[in-house]
Amino acid sequence: AMIGEVEQRVQAYRELQAERRKRILSEIGAALATTFDVNDLTDILARELPQLGISRGYLSLYEDPQPYRYPQPAPEWSRLVLVYDEENPAGPSRIALEPEGRRFPSRQLVPEEILPQQGEYDLVVRALYFQDNQIGFMALDGGQQEGAVYDMLHAQISSALQGALLVQHV
Repeated sequence: AMIGEVEQRVQAYRELQAERRKRILSEIGAALATTFDVNDLTDILARELPQLGISRGYLSLYEDPQPYRYPQPAPEWSRLVLVYDEENPAGPSRIALEPEGRRFPSRQLVPEEILPQQGEYDLVVRALYFQDNQIGFMALDGGQQEGAVYDMLHAQISSALQGALLVQHV
């Protein structure tokens, strides 16, 4: 009976956590949907992603994006536009970058000088695209989340970036 009761409590806690993640993802999506500026978008992500338990994140935009055609490689150069790290030994922070972002070879995923120099960590890397348009990629701390969280974030961030880049282009 005691084991059954503990199992019920664990299940109730998991359901509560899933509801909380769903609510936070909905709030992030709403904030991103009304943002048409890349800087504002990165501000929202740096502020909101830690609420999902994502303690480290990097967002990069391709420098010369082209519509994707198989087996074409990704663009050679990217610009890192967001870096935040809550586990930084110097204290949780968003790392300041150049106004146009830090240029680096896309194949690195994250510039070596930005990555933590000690300790182990997992990153989930997802391509950001809208239809056939390559936008960039994100690398987020992968230690604590379900795959569905990254799927939702991928879709929300891709759509918001496409809108922001279209507005910027116009």
